[in-house]
Amino acid sequence: PDLSEQTLAAGAALAQGSVRRALTLADGEGVSLHRSLTDLLAKLPRIDVAAAHALADRCANKAGDENFALLLDFLDEWLHQRLLAARDEPVARLARWAEVWEKARHAARDVEAYNLDRKPFVLATLGLLAEASAA
Repeated sequence: PDLSEQTLAAGAALAQGSVRRALTLADGEGVSLHRSLTDLLAKLPRIDVAAAHALADRCANKAGDENFALLLDFLDEWLHQRLLAARDEPVARLARWAEVWEKARHAARDVEAYNLDRKPFVLATLGLLAEASAA
């Protein structure tokens, strides 16, 4: 594919060593989706409502299948890194992040199993992350 060096480099970094995943990320919306999510997460506990809705729209309906799967991967990785960074914080704070991670994973399974609308999941998960960030 005809991709910019910057897009390929970003895809490679997100792919964690997988050439196939790097090309998939760079060729599709993966890099852009990750950037949008990262921008939202960087502002927590504040949520840019318009940006949150735009991100959720990219994961909606059948056309958003790949984006939704990528979003779940990106959220898992972000929460994993957040827990690692917070390992010296009080146990109650760590428990809060772990609870958010568990709730998000459970809700994602329900969305996929019952073919539920993804937009409310994305918005609710961002809300949970904002609450955990503010605590």
